[in-house]
Amino acid sequence: MKPSSSKRPPADTTSPDASVVLRRPTPAHRLVADNSTGSAAPSANPLHMPTATADSLPMRTRRTVIVVDASGSMMERDWPPNRLWGATNAAQDYADASAQCGARNEVAVVAYGECARIMCCFISCGARKELQVALGAIGMYGATNIAAGLEAAEHLFIPFTHSGAGDELVVLLLTDGKHNCRSNPVEWADRLKSLGVVIDAVGIGGDHAQVDEALLRRLASEDGDGRIRYRFIGDPERLAAHYRQMAGRLTR
Repeated sequence: MKPSSSKRPPADTTSPDASVVLRRPTPAHRLVADNSTGSAAPSANPLHMPTATADSLPMRTRRTVIVVDASGSMMERDWPPNRLWGATNAAQDYADASAQCGARNEVAVVAYGECARIMCCFISCGARKELQVALGAIGMYGATNIAAGLEAAEHLFIPFTHSGAGDELVVLLLTDGKHNCRSNPVEWADRLKSLGVVIDAVGIGGDHAQVDEALLRRLASEDGDGRIRYRFIGDPERLAAHYRQMAGRLTR
């Protein structure tokens, strides 16, 4: 599966407090959030989420938001055909492995550059066609705003954080670069963790120096034994294997 060609995002619509830029949704991009001013406060204009509620969903579901870097450097060809292909291929492998672990497991996809786009809301991990369409629609979106990606993930999780169903909530955050926008990704990571979300962070590329490993370790969750859930991976085969391994293990 190859990602689609780069697309220019639609025109901005700025909320009254100018803290969050929302983009008009399209069929492939249902919800978009961009925090580029340094404020960690939610938008003054609420984002409209799917009408399904946590009470109507099955018990004991693992819900994973795959947060993919869609900045321009993801088209680098040191991972043939490019890094984005390696990332989306690993995401598909994660969903396939999760579907084998439990029919109720669900996945959503967020792509971020200077803004974040929700490529699909939560769907069954076994819905391969829908997931392939979402992953294939990812284009290149400029800068590397990790905070925007985490903010979009929080909006997806909100309906399920107080359901009492004992669901597992997971973020798989991937980047090949360094956060270069004014917003603070640490604040958004802390917000997610306070909601019970586990964050696995992955840096990819040809060299450790290309990513901000100190930041990614700060964003990642910590296991009970003190292990930080961050890893740098230098080739697409190892990335796919790592994602399959994460799908098969318990997060709590």
